[in-house]
This record gives sequence, structure tokens and C-alpha cells, in this order.
Amino acid sequence: MQKISKWAQRLAVGLALAACVGTALADYQTLLNRAKAGDQPAQLELGRAYMYGYEGAPKNSPEAVRWLARAQKAGGDYGRAATVNLGILYGRRSFGQPNGATAVKLLEGVARGSDMSGKMARYNLAALYHVPSSEATIPTNFDKALFWYFAAQASGAPEAPGSGVDAQTARSIRQLMAESSESAVEIRGQAIEWVRKAEGRR
Repeated sequence: MQKISKWAQRLAVGLALAACVGTALADYQTLLNRAKAGDQPAQLELGRAYMYGYEGAPKNSPEAVRWLARAQKAGGDYGRAATVNLGILYGRRSFGQPNGATAVKLLEGVARGSDMSGKMARYNLAALYHVPSSEATIPTNFDKALFWYFAAQASGAPEAPGSGVDAQTARSIRQLMAESSESAVEIRGQAIEWVRKAEGRR
């Protein structure tokens, strides 16, 4: 009786997992069809799905680059968001397409914006200079990391929903100030002035 019970439990778990996988694959197929039809938000989301391996999509960096580049080419807000994601992808070794110089160029190109993508670009530039050496695609530079963290913190744009970027930024600033920079006050002033000019504030 106990054996039957265990097999029944395993069967129930297996059916539940199959249902979840089936839903994810259906979501992936829908996303893929929309992206192929030229839907820019779907292209962005499909690129992210390939980056991180969700919505039933396998992790596949070349496919992520392909779809993010399509979304980027279409321009506008979604194009800027796609550019930030390409910068993140090229900036981390774990995504399998390491190119630090390209990552910096892409993120700096978006960082001047006063929108959410601009804020996310600043945060990810900071992270790029702050990541562990095993992940890094550019030399670690705590002063540059601190500059971009301060710039992200000074941004007038809201953070991306559920990203926790503001809290992460504050923690990283505290960590770096404790570890390294004696010129933190000066760097903060430079970052705030940069943001003021970049966002056209007076």
C-alpha cells in the first residue's frame, strides 16, 4: 500500500511538472511567433528569455543577441531597453559572449537618458566595474563603479518594477565607501553634476 502511495505521489508530481513545462513551452512558442512577426516588445522579451532561460526558452546567448539586436534596431523605448540588455550580456562572462569594450559603449550610450533605461544603464555600468574578477570583462575600478552607482542613485527615473535597484545601489555604495575610496565625496559630486547635465536639469 505504501509503495502504491509513493508511486501515486511521484505520478502527481510528474504530471504537475509536465503541466508547468507545457505552459512554459506554449508561452515560448507564442513569444517566438510574435517576435518573428515583428513585434518589438516580444523581440525584447524573447532576447531576455534566451539570456536567462525562462518562458520555456533554453539559455542561448547567440539567439539572445540576435533578438535583442532586432529590438534595438527598431529604436524607441524598447530599443533602449534592448541596448541595456545587450550591454549586460556582453559585460558578463557567464553569458558566454564577453566583450567588455562593447558593453561599456552600449551602456554609456543609454546612460545619458533620464528614463528607466538610462537609470538601469548607469546601475549596470557600476556593476560592470564592480563584478568579481571571474565574471569581469573589463578591469575592476572601484572609483568608476562608485561614480556610476552615485549616478544611478541620483537619477530622477523610477527603478524597474521588482528590480530592487535602488536598494542594491545603496548597499553597493556603502560597501565601496567602506572598502576603498577616500575621494567618495568628490566622486559623488561629480556624478550628481554629470546627471544634472545629462538629464538637462538646472
